[in-house]
Amino acid sequence: MNVEHVRTALGLRFRQYARDRLFLVLLVYLPVMYIGLISQLTPPVDLPVRVSVGTLTMELMRPMGQINGVVMTAAASVFVTGMVGLFTMYRSRGADRRLVRAGFGPTNLVVARLGLLVAVAAVATAFGTGVLLLSVWPNHLGQFVFGVVTLAVTYGLVGLAVGQTFDRLAGLYVMLFTPTLDIAVFQNPTFIRGDPPTWMTLLPSYHAMQVVLDAAFGDGARLLNAELALVVLGLAGLLAAAALHRAGVVES
Repeated sequence: MNVEHVRTALGLRFRQYARDRLFLVLLVYLPVMYIGLISQLTPPVDLPVRVSVGTLTMELMRPMGQINGVVMTAAASVFVTGMVGLFTMYRSRGADRRLVRAGFGPTNLVVARLGLLVAVAAVATAFGTGVLLLSVWPNHLGQFVFGVVTLAVTYGLVGLAVGQTFDRLAGLYVMLFTPTLDIAVFQNPTFIRGDPPTWMTLLPSYHAMQVVLDAAFGDGARLLNAELALVVLGLAGLLAAAALHRAGVVES
């Protein structure tokens, strides 16, 4: 791996998105709409949230607006990062081939793409968390940020795979509806009460969202959930690697 090549490829990608007004609007608009406005418009009622308290899992009553704010922070970060992963596949195919012909190894291009996703996830999480902190302060802020970034990068990698598998319109629908249903509905305590059915625990966001909710409202994330969230991230990485191989970015 050539560090200078990685830096150059990553710089090209940063400049590409820095000039994209839609991306910049989403980066600012989504946190304000998803987190700020929705949490403010939520009825002032308390709802139960299942979180870790010591070695136990308990239901604590929290304002519905705070619950929605926490969930939508994750949803907004995932949406932005997932879209970047998706459109990176559509936008960069020709550029990647030209860079390979110019002597940039496939490994350098893959590392640059991963670096872009991590950077976007971090920036989107920072924006979203900043809006959230105006109304809710997570009990364990560092663990909360870890959970959101892990989930955002996971869906960014899924976006890479979707971009290789589907055309632009179909891929857009997949990345619009899949994370929304997974996070904003199936992992949202305002919709799902009590123990979730087994199939919900197999969704990509389950363990990362347990980290997020435990960090926000409980005594802190359980190590097992954090580890399993990283396992899911690794599986998403394998899925993305297979997609990049099919696209000719990764060589056998």
